[in-house]
Amino acid sequence: DTLWRISDDPRVLDALVLAVHDPAPQVRISAAMSLGFRRDPKGEPALIETTRDSDELVRAYAASALAYSRDSAAVTGLINLLGDRSAPVRSSAAMALDQKADPRVAEALIRRLSDEDATVRRWSAAGLGRSNDPRAIEPLIEKLDDPDDSVRERIAISLGELKAAKAVKRVIMLLGDSSRNVRIEAATALGHIGSTQAVEPLLALLSDKDGWIRSSAVESLGRIADPRATLPLIDALNDPFSRVVLFATEALGNFQDQRATDALIKVLAKKDVVLQVEAAKSLGRTRGVGAVEALIGALRDSSPWVRATAASTLADFGDSRALGPLQKLIVDDPSEEVREHAKVAVLNLGGK
Repeated sequence: DTLWRISDDPRVLDALVLAVHDPAPQVRISAAMSLGFRRDPKGEPALIETTRDSDELVRAYAASALAYSRDSAAVTGLINLLGDRSAPVRSSAAMALDQKADPRVAEALIRRLSDEDATVRRWSAAGLGRSNDPRAIEPLIEKLDDPDDSVRERIAISLGELKAAKAVKRVIMLLGDSSRNVRIEAATALGHIGSTQAVEPLLALLSDKDGWIRSSAVESLGRIADPRATLPLIDALNDPFSRVVLFATEALGNFQDQRATDALIKVLAKKDVVLQVEAAKSLGRTRGVGAVEALIGALRDSSPWVRATAASTLADFGDSRALGPLQKLIVDDPSEEVREHAKVAVLNLGGK
């Protein structure tokens, strides 16, 4: 099977084309998958032929194999498989169409949002989210009441991927969904959409008992970067759930507010390497008063990861006060990685 996929011998392709007609379904499956991996246009007709195989497992694998094809005929074959009597085949086809940049795909997947099988509906929603096709937005909104939790979850993700501003009110409603995962993905989607209409509902989630939901809310508030979220995000730095604190540290970097800078300077001084690194990066974006001094101080931190991040961040400030400490780092730091980051920073600052 592996040899079939990697061999350039033309006789192998001929053998694969013959193998799609083998009496054994497993041989036909192996041949279809190998033809897909090879991506040889000469093998496309045989591969497409397997989409009409009498065995549903062969058709399902053929659909998966066609995900690798660049032939427009493959899209036609996959769209036809969306109407297959077998749900696993339809799911495989929807999954494979996710890879195709073809205007016919969105229309075909929209129809499958009403499929009787939840897996097909979920993969159809996923493909629509990555299609970047605005025609998908309204049909996805209409299906936000799907009875299956995983489908609603995927639709929320897709609407976020499409940055569907007209979906904001409906996605906000999902914040009260009975499914935890739907609520998490709805909160995340609102951040990708970026509408300020979502700020108050997201702020309300900061008191949710579920840390993962609070994390998603914090992340989205950081993406939207509305001033109303500044103080609540600073408060989130004291959250008992570490993921919330990490996301809040990252989020505050998007606020040009001295209060955010002051809070991040305090995080940088903590003895938590992951938080310190994120705080250093965020200070590079806020650029508030005291940020340069704090980052220069971080060049003496015990963690080489923190020192390297501080050096890289200082390079973007263009502040000559960092030159001396960075040059000292090049000479004295025991970490080669830190010394390299310092060298790049010094060059960016115009030093030698």
